[in-house]
Amino acid sequence: MKLGGARMLKTGIAVAVALYVANLIGIPSPTYVGIAAAFAIQPNIYRSFQTMFEQIYANLIGVSIAAIVVFTIGNDPIVIGFTTIIVIGICLYLKMNENTIALAIIAILAIMETTEMLLLHFAGLRFFSLSLGIVSAFIVNMVFLPPNYEQKLFKHINRVTTEILQWLRISTRHLSDEPALKVEVEKLQREIKLIDNTYLLFSEERIYRKKTESLKCAD
Repeated sequence: MKLGGARMLKTGIAVAVALYVANLIGIPSPTYVGIAAAFAIQPNIYRSFQTMFEQIYANLIGVSIAAIVVFTIGNDPIVIGFTTIIVIGICLYLKMNENTIALAIIAILAIMETTEMLLLHFAGLRFFSLSLGIVSAFIVNMVFLPPNYEQKLFKHINRVTTEILQWLRISTRHLSDEPALKVEVEKLQREIKLIDNTYLLFSEERIYRKKTESLKCAD
């Protein structure tokens, strides 16, 4: 999970909100709520919306399989490890991302830990806890510090264009040395990769906004 300044702040807010709500409604072991919230934070609203359903689905898969295994076989460490392999395989088959798979593994461990509670009640409680964390992160991602990737994209392109023009002027006057030019080329390649990533996030936000506008028009 790559964290920048705004995303780091939103992750902290999401964890705090999730834990506060969990304590408010009296969920036991609210730590799982905070863990789910931390894994659910995404860089933009489109991915957050998309990931929320994917992670709830993975949560359901992990909880269901873990509950069945505990009920039929038990919760021996070898059994837990084998169950984890099965769930990871299912998640990979469904092309889920790493954060979603990690959350499914957390769901398995949450269910297969030793407990004196009734299994179905315990499984339902853990599923609700993890889902609460996911939904809390989604709300925080929409409300707090919504990213402006259009502005970021413009700044990145403007900076890279300026640097390229400067080096072109220097190169045409034969004032640059090869080691310095090599370092600058590597730097520009990293900047261009950053532009590509920012453009991808910007294009996803445009898709989300168009869908939102279409829904509003339909209403």
